Amino acid sequence: MAERLKAAFADPAPEPDWTDRDAVVDYLVDGERAFAGPDSFDEAHVREVARRVVNRTVNLESSAKNHWLVEGGEDTRPDWA
Repeated sequence: MAERLKAAFADPAPEPDWTDRDAVVDYLVDGERAFAGPDSFDEAHVREVARRVVNRTVNLESSAKNHWLVEGGEDTRPDWA
């Protein structure tokens, strides 16, 4: 694993104010940076994609965190889901 990726996992960025859409876009962009090669991060493209995701998302915090549910964790989905 690349050192920059190890560092990103060892010291994750603080969560943004989930009610501040611009802060969430910045958070998402910065979170993707470590996964790119040293000279291949297209910030403008990643920022545009992040902005699209943020603009179509109703609950930003929930959408960012629901992928990390572990098997055996509490299922909080409503009955209709």
